[in-house]
Amino acid sequence: MKTPFGFVPLLEAIDEVTTKLGSRDSAVRIIAEACECGKLKAGYRSAVTLGADDLDPRIWQYPQSRMFEKGMVELVLPLLDDKYQPHPSFTSRCEREVFVRRDGLDAVLRNLEPTSVSPSRYPGDAALIEEGVRMAQAGRQYRDIARELAPRAGGNATLGSKEDRLRTKIAERHKEIGR
Repeated sequence: MKTPFGFVPLLEAIDEVTTKLGSRDSAVRIIAEACECGKLKAGYRSAVTLGADDLDPRIWQYPQSRMFEKGMVELVLPLLDDKYQPHPSFTSRCEREVFVRRDGLDAVLRNLEPTSVSPSRYPGDAALIEEGVRMAQAGRQYRDIARELAPRAGGNATLGSKEDRLRTKIAERHKEIGR
């Protein structure tokens, strides 16, 4: 079935962002965050029009690995009668293909810079991550590094959350460049 006009299948969008960044995990995160905050509109195939119906941005807050592996989302939708009208009290669990708007994806791609450090919601973390990698190369433990750097990290998260975020990013980056 053809893609609805003005949309791109989610898996193709992930591939395009991955090509620019070099990291699929970063691409998935960027697309999910852009959709969740409304910068990138997403939809699913309509059973009635075969076009695309809007996908609630809150869906991106839930972990749905199938969405990123198969490009599908599981939704609970109203059951349709013979005339394609929603039944007032019956619903059905359905899997639908996910699409993102082409114009929104193009805007996201224009704003991306290929980088050696994984893009972050907290741009100030990039310098801290590089500092942490240098400390890891000197033989320090990720946990200790993150504990030391977390007070300087951006965002309104708790200190523990900042430590977790930095530990994960430092470990990813350290493994990318080799020990």
